[in-house]
Amino acid sequence: MGNGSASVLGRTPAAGERAAILRQLDRMLQHPVFKNSKRCTSLLSHLVRQALDHPEAHIKERTLGVEVFGRDPGYDTALDPVVRMTANEIRKRIGQYYHNHESDPELELRIELPAGTYTPEFRFGPQEPGHEALPDASLASAEGDGVAAAVLSPSRQHFLRRYRNTILIASAAVVLLAVGFAWLRPPSMYVHFWTPIVASPNRVLICIGTAYPPGTPQYQNLAKLNGIDPNSLPVAANEAALPPRPELPASDATAMSTVVGVLAQYKKAYEVRSDEETSLADLRAGPVILIGIFDNEWTRKLTASLRFRLVDDWNARTLTVKDAERPLRKDWVLGMDQNYKDLKSDFAIVSRYSDNVTGTAVLEIAGMRSQGTAAAAEFVSNPAYLNALKGAGARCRGNIQLVLEVPVVNGITGQPHVIATHCW
Repeated sequence: MGNGSASVLGRTPAAGERAAILRQLDRMLQHPVFKNSKRCTSLLSHLVRQALDHPEAHIKERTLGVEVFGRDPGYDTALDPVVRMTANEIRKRIGQYYHNHESDPELELRIELPAGTYTPEFRFGPQEPGHEALPDASLASAEGDGVAAAVLSPSRQHFLRRYRNTILIASAAVVLLAVGFAWLRPPSMYVHFWTPIVASPNRVLICIGTAYPPGTPQYQNLAKLNGIDPNSLPVAANEAALPPRPELPASDATAMSTVVGVLAQYKKAYEVRSDEETSLADLRAGPVILIGIFDNEWTRKLTASLRFRLVDDWNARTLTVKDAERPLRKDWVLGMDQNYKDLKSDFAIVSRYSDNVTGTAVLEIAGMRSQGTAAAAEFVSNPAYLNALKGAGARCRGNIQLVLEVPVVNGITGQPHVIATHCW
């Protein structure tokens, strides 16, 4: 967060710090990134003021649901994840705010909401009002009492002058030792996972699929390509009259927004294109994030040779996770026509690998249903999920595939978890 930053946590902030934090909160809430979302502004404001007024308190999800969103005290947080979803949205908007803000982020007080917690962090830049710089180390009292050398006794001034170089060398050695330990400590799995995507000097292309409603010529042509008589498919009367325009499922849009939040945190430039608008030359220009598969032809093509892949069988009306090393397994299957509210679980695949066709790093985020795609995007964007990988996943430092199972309750997805891993 910049050199000289200071975090205010677990204690009552000083008056100057509190005033600076509230000023920064007001700046953020008035910014267009937050201003148009009542849920985000309400929750962020509540969390910041709670942290300032009750720094030792542990903020619970259910309490926030009651106090901020007016839920009944006995409501089921698993069935109504409004707090978790809004907190995730706040984290993305914070990343966008500091990425787009005109001022130097190194000099601006930062309000952050780390993943896995509802307790905000406040970090002061070196010139932010309310944050006082530490005294120069060469003038500080040897006893750490903050008294300048000019008021020390002559004998102590002589000692400091005589051994100043030794003290400075020792201090430098301590700093180098600390840096050495930092280098020896391996980066987290989250960092390893995203580095091939964000380390490239080129922009990231987000390629997202487009779907056509049943009853449109494009949908009927797709049925014919799969050997299906389009007249045998159920089509609602209003759907038959729809114009042939592409649609972007809301959950796919949520997935895209989630990964954009990660790119914003890394200050990484990106471009969004539909699969219909994307050429092979576009894919070769830089790292690629593929969102969705059944409505994204580039995901189908680029991931066809991977061990785990999602397959749709129009004749059997099923969606399946295929395992090239265990082709006979049939336990990762969903029906195409199942109502999402009737499902108990969804499945998704996350693949991050170096592609032989494009010569670039590719990240695939695809669910059997679009809600599964959104859950997979949440998984790769949350450091707690990736850093909690065990076994082969935790040791993987090259290409990686993860098969995720996502619990579903009344049409709402829960926390995804890994059920299969492949590294190469």
